[in-house]
Amino acid sequence: MTSAAPALAAAAPSSPRPVVVDVDAVTKRFGPTVALDAVSLRVRAGELLCLAGENGSGKSTLVWTIAGVQRPDGGRILVDEREVAYRTPRDAMDDGIALVAQEPAAARSLSVAENLFLPGMRSPARRVRRSELAERAVPLLEEVGLAGLDPRTLYRSLSQPQRELVEIARAIATRPRVLILDEATTRVGDPERLFELLERRNRDDEMAVVMITHRLREIRRLARRVVVLRDGRLAGELDSAEMTDEAITALMVGRELGPHLHHGRAPHQDERLAARAIRVHPSRPPFDLSVRRGEILGVAGLAGSGRTALLRALAGLRAHGGTMRVDGEPVRGGDVRSALAAGVALVPEDRIGQGVFPSLSVSRNVALARHRGLRRARRRDEHEVTRPFVAQLAIRTASLDSPVRALSGGNQQKVVLARTLLRTPSVLLLDEPTRGIDIGGKRDVYDAIARLADEGTAIVVASSELPELLTVCDRIVVLHHGELAGVVERADFSEEAVVVLSLGGTAS
Repeated sequence: MTSAAPALAAAAPSSPRPVVVDVDAVTKRFGPTVALDAVSLRVRAGELLCLAGENGSGKSTLVWTIAGVQRPDGGRILVDEREVAYRTPRDAMDDGIALVAQEPAAARSLSVAENLFLPGMRSPARRVRRSELAERAVPLLEEVGLAGLDPRTLYRSLSQPQRELVEIARAIATRPRVLILDEATTRVGDPERLFELLERRNRDDEMAVVMITHRLREIRRLARRVVVLRDGRLAGELDSAEMTDEAITALMVGRELGPHLHHGRAPHQDERLAARAIRVHPSRPPFDLSVRRGEILGVAGLAGSGRTALLRALAGLRAHGGTMRVDGEPVRGGDVRSALAAGVALVPEDRIGQGVFPSLSVSRNVALARHRGLRRARRRDEHEVTRPFVAQLAIRTASLDSPVRALSGGNQQKVVLARTLLRTPSVLLLDEPTRGIDIGGKRDVYDAIARLADEGTAIVVASSELPELLTVCDRIVVLHHGELAGVVERADFSEEAVVVLSLGGTAS
């Protein structure tokens, strides 16, 4: 393990590949907040590098400065030993650096094919044949795992995982020498196809990959080196032989974290949520679902299995064709107000599109749970209701008055969760609740979920991270192509049992 230093040491003789990007003592400030403090980093041709750290540690800011989204306040960036000062991401793209950011930058009203090749369209007056674009798009879509998707499909009609894969395909279409992925794997459902793509491109094209991820298994699976940031500074780096979960998390949080344990209390026997003959797809058979007071019910399944559709149906955001009761009282299907009045609250997967108001402050975003619409409220009152949740969930913000857009993606996710918890729901629906949240932050979220369960809240957690469900939940329902494939009780928990059902198999 190497310790923090003003600059990383020169490459060892066993790594002769040239340095493509050299970040030299870069500093970046946002008002009084120092996001990066003299951080140095080298990226070599054909290297697969993971960048880790807690939310707010400076990871996204670092890759933004490399990709021309932000300009550093100090230090310098060299590409091929040439100092650069990119004014726009297009300038970085011209140098072979492509960034897939946390939030899509696509034109929602254009087709998939048009979005794929939009970065390469230099002249707005140039005539482009849509049929030609669609033909060129097919192999790119196949490469990222979207074979069969019509390139003429409008981007806005895609699911969240499909949008992320289109963003990756668009970056690859620029033929980058350095591909930067900021939490991309958390948004694609099953990332194995993406891993294979990265390894193949990395090997055959010597494309360097810089990947931000909080998933320790992904770091061990892909990285030849992991660089860790903490509080805007370089905490250290590990090579492949040193990459243990304990070593990585110790660098991230400054201490070793033991395993998170299941809350251990048996749920109450009385039924809090009862959904009968509910559908997540109109052509699939209906099924029943029930959640007891104090129970944490997991929802597992592959991408497209219906996890999000199920939670949206329970939250009244879509008709489900069946009946639902909360504490014995009926809830009108497809009626958000009826669900909210019954105490059903949803934390959505898409925090930007459906969760936060980016231009509003942290406290206003949280306190909206107590207000109707966006009416003005006393700032002191907003601070009073927000402060306990900032402490409980360890939300990292310079101030309660900071706009949410200034927070890291993981901390934005915590703000959405805080607002939902302020409603004190009877039934809490969590769709990918720890997406983009670091290992220490996940512990805070898990603890909050366990406390709510202890208080009698019925909780439904949909997640693509199977270890998360196996750790937190009392039962797991598994979906396959919009159908209920089976239910796994805690006494029978195993990855194999859930995966078999997810693939359409039968429980042993």
